[in-house]
Amino acid sequence: MFTKFFADCGTTTFFQWCGGNDNGGIMDLLMTIFNWLSMGVAIAVVGGIIYGGITYATSSGDTGKTQEAVKRIRDAVIALVLYFAMWAILNWLLPGGIFN
Repeated sequence: MFTKFFADCGTTTFFQWCGGNDNGGIMDLLMTIFNWLSMGVAIAVVGGIIYGGITYATSSGDTGKTQEAVKRIRDAVIALVLYFAMWAILNWLLPGGIFN
């Protein structure tokens, strides 16, 4: 069943569900999941920073809104740092790293 799914895909895209590398089917699937996760983290971090910036700009001197905006921006940056740490740990743990 999965052999047919992971057979020839034809085209090469950023999100390879099958046959893109010489690594085999499971590595292609894991790389695709990792690429989707990376894109989701990037969108969430940029969205958090933009929303925090808009909240900060429209706080009009209200200290509660200003603190909430700064906290949201700080949390987005912390999420990005934690994601990079996860990426570094995975590259250290897996033989050959994620990207060979």
